[in-house]
Amino acid sequence: MKVGLFVTCVIDQFFPEVAWAAVKVLKKAGVQVCFDPAQTCCGQPAFNSGFWSEARRVSSGLFDLFPDVEHIVVPSGSCAAMMRNHLAEVHTDRDPAEIRKFSRRVMELSEFLVRVCGIEDLSASMRARATYHDSCHALRDLNVGDAPKRLLKKVRDLELVDLPGADQCCGFGGLFSVKYPEISASMGSDKLRGIKQSGADIVISADMSCLMHLKGLMQRQNLNVRTMHLAQVLASD
Repeated sequence: MKVGLFVTCVIDQFFPEVAWAAVKVLKKAGVQVCFDPAQTCCGQPAFNSGFWSEARRVSSGLFDLFPDVEHIVVPSGSCAAMMRNHLAEVHTDRDPAEIRKFSRRVMELSEFLVRVCGIEDLSASMRARATYHDSCHALRDLNVGDAPKRLLKKVRDLELVDLPGADQCCGFGGLFSVKYPEISASMGSDKLRGIKQSGADIVISADMSCLMHLKGLMQRQNLNVRTMHLAQVLASD
């Protein structure tokens, strides 16, 4: 199977190691990975701000990036949700059938591995006590369900513990954290209380934007807990 990897802006600019981990995981799953360096933003920030014409311009190149791949895999529920569910709202000038054909191929990493590849055990190994934070877009917009946890439960030596309020928003919400920083920080602090209660050494998520927000709050509160993207855990040997 041949897949295209869409690397998000946050990962590309701040966490490129997550992109490399995603490539390693996909190769573990036995698929051929293609990456086009011409890819740009999916348009979500502009879309969420109401600047739909700007979102249309920045995301217009997406439709030409992956002409010969079966699936477009995204290591982010947030960007995958934009590409699967909202491009039709932005690109009203395009053939709806073309947009549907593109969007149907978009898959978040964990759902691709579990639902398309039928793989849960990637022979990963990590000795740690970890908990999982459900990102809002992956859980609600994409309905990935328990796919991430099914993958994590197969990681050898990893003790996966429940996170109180795992499905509650961490407060980042992209531009929400910029417009309402006090509310965002308060929601993040609620999430941190759950992390402390879990006793985890590592908090894992499928979205680096959530983890970036939580890591900043943990540093301010001197909470010694690591953050890792799901791909990084699954890529471990």
